[in-house]
Amino acid sequence: MKVLMGGFFDILHSGHILAMSIVKSHGDYLVINVSPDNRAKKKKGKGRPILSVQERVFCVDSLRIVDETVSVPYDEAWNEDDYQIICLKAIKPDVCIRPKNSKRISKFCKDNNIKMKVFRGITGFDRLHSSDIIKKINSIKEL
Repeated sequence: MKVLMGGFFDILHSGHILAMSIVKSHGDYLVINVSPDNRAKKKKGKGRPILSVQERVFCVDSLRIVDETVSVPYDEAWNEDDYQIICLKAIKPDVCIRPKNSKRISKFCKDNNIKMKVFRGITGFDRLHSSDIIKKINSIKEL
């Protein structure tokens, strides 16, 4: 079964890898969609992403647990659900792992025989984010 997980992966860390491991347990072929630079900038703000999409794809694709890495293009006119559905159409997974539920995406998955699972975080790692790592680096730099 092909399982899809998406994210920015801007400064890859242990929380990302643990999440990938848990996501892959829902299938046997893990596809990671790395969000393109223009989406990262829109969602994360000024100065982001730190690493280009090519660098982020290279890092994610280098992990043994990942079977395939893609980066579905993003049009800034789309809303979040539009982008997620375009990703689902392009990748055609058997299982879609999402951070939150969406009625529209849930309906799309049901209509296209895709299992959708909501994955909210990992105990102990749920407070680990690339943004926090960047803040920590900046605070060290200021010393």
